[in-house]
Amino acid sequence: MHKKITQIKSRITRSLADKLVFRPKIKKHADKPIKPHKVLIAGVVLQDRDNHYDHISSVFSGSSHHEVQQVWAVLKGEKKLKLIDGVKHIYIDVLVPRSSLINSLLEPFSDQEFDYIIIVDDDIRLPKDFLDQFLLRQEQYDFALAQPARTAESVISHQVTKQNLELCARQTLFVEIGPLVSIRRDAQSLLLPLNTESPMGWGLDYVWPVLLTESNKEMGIIDCVPVAHTLRDTGGSYDSGKAMKEMRSFLGSRPHLSAMEAQTILHEYV
Repeated sequence: MHKKITQIKSRITRSLADKLVFRPKIKKHADKPIKPHKVLIAGVVLQDRDNHYDHISSVFSGSSHHEVQQVWAVLKGEKKLKLIDGVKHIYIDVLVPRSSLINSLLEPFSDQEFDYIIIVDDDIRLPKDFLDQFLLRQEQYDFALAQPARTAESVISHQVTKQNLELCARQTLFVEIGPLVSIRRDAQSLLLPLNTESPMGWGLDYVWPVLLTESNKEMGIIDCVPVAHTLRDTGGSYDSGKAMKEMRSFLGSRPHLSAMEAQTILHEYV
């Protein structure tokens, strides 16, 4: 009974946080000069479901240091989203597998160079100054591939992604394909375009560490700049059973880490 009451309270708290768009906190701001970067945000918004698109796009647009371009695929878009400088919307009436969708967003920018390409979903809450602080940390720890940790109340599919409040960051052998992943320029040719043999992207995060390790590049999770992922469950907008079968087929034909190997933490940064 006590466990059930706790679960109910947790759901209510999460629902309230999403309704009011409470921002998670940056645990430790980096007091260092911020080098300006050229950044491309590629996002997907499900307009027929509750989402945090307005919040997320405004946080990225609000960066005071970086040159940011955003391109969003708007699925099931019955109404046009508000136009914002530096933000492009592509309206799609049918559901498209995520890997192909992201590739289609990135393709028009293939002749441009970006210091960072960030792939993002529409169901997370971001801290204030997220982009400036996150990229500063990714640069500080020399992560070619990085993700923010998920707050403790978030939906968590892989325990290694749960925020460690005692640390600033961890060098890992796992960075999850979503809900937000940042790819530095020197890793973009290795990881992009996304391999469409995994239509929903499941399993790419077990292949990526092999590719990066072979190229002597590091990857990691930023704990001090987290995101809250509480609005929707993972796989809630598509057939997760089908995605799992596709992942097994995808992984069966290429080198990859096991789920246990992917939980490895190579270094901790306080």
